Amino acid sequence: MQHKSTASANIILPIISRQLSQPQGLDMRLVQVNVDVDVLRSRSTEYINELVEKVREAGAVGINMRFTGASPELVNIFHENGLQVSLWTVSNRFDMKKVLSYGADNITTRKPSVYKDIIRELTGEASPK
Repeated sequence: MQHKSTASANIILPIISRQLSQPQGLDMRLVQVNVDVDVLRSRSTEYINELVEKVREAGAVGINMRFTGASPELVNIFHENGLQVSLWTVSNRFDMKKVLSYGADNITTRKPSVYKDIIRELTGEASPK
């Protein structure tokens, strides 16, 4: 399926492979995959599955992308295919709560104390005194 892009972004995929020739078996090459952000935001299952195939073809273990292009559907489809989702950079409370509900494997923030407070709120854990 071909999509005409009205907006595009690059997604960087760290590739981790288990090769004895590499130090500690890690190959940290970066691969760029062009993504139609408008179609991704539409939550098109077909497009997300195409993205999964691109990630697999690149030999990556998952995707590392800006949180604004993510959705619960994207995270679920990637997880169903054994791939990880890492989202960056979430900096306000509203977006943190929304993105937490997606179930991503990793969330990058510039405000870890706010993020920690939200997790405490959601889990009912008392704040340290």
